[in-house]
Amino acid sequence: MLSKTNLTQVKLEMPTLETERLLLREFRLSDFDVFADLMADPIFRRYLGKGDPLNRENAWRTYCSIIGHWVLRGFGFWALEDKAIGAYVGHVGIHYPEDWPDVEIGWGIHPDYQQSGYGFEAAQRVMQYGFETLELDYLISLIAEGNEASANLALKLGEKHTKTVEMFETPVRIYKITREEFLAKS
Repeated sequence: MLSKTNLTQVKLEMPTLETERLLLREFRLSDFDVFADLMADPIFRRYLGKGDPLNRENAWRTYCSIIGHWVLRGFGFWALEDKAIGAYVGHVGIHYPEDWPDVEIGWGIHPDYQQSGYGFEAAQRVMQYGFETLELDYLISLIAEGNEASANLALKLGEKHTKTVEMFETPVRIYKITREEFLAKS
């Protein structure tokens, strides 16, 4: 019989990626406290879903969903670790939840590390993985109206605004990049 200790040490095998400053790795139980704090932050959450902060219980469910996406789809979000300090600084990845418009690259950088270039650095590496390893034809980013920081990042990554849809009772801009566009600028 497994003990509670053994249950919390189950490891998910997923690729580890690197950039100059970041390790893109699996989420760990030790990351959860910071993740839960992020999910409870109304400023961090304002453009995610309906914009509601999550309590710890719902943050746990979201955390498990992020990890479970790897099992169900074979790809997902990576935890970002600053190699110099060993800290969890956010997450970037590719996901395709049920009823989503398409395969999306998304990001969430801890407020203490925003404006550091981590989002761009990690998203570029994840796009490379998506196009070269997963052989995706294109990726989209769903960005709520008003989230100019993410819209600017999408544009910097080479994505183009293609249309606006309504999701979670709010207008959401869809940005898109094809494999050919990404590889041409790499």
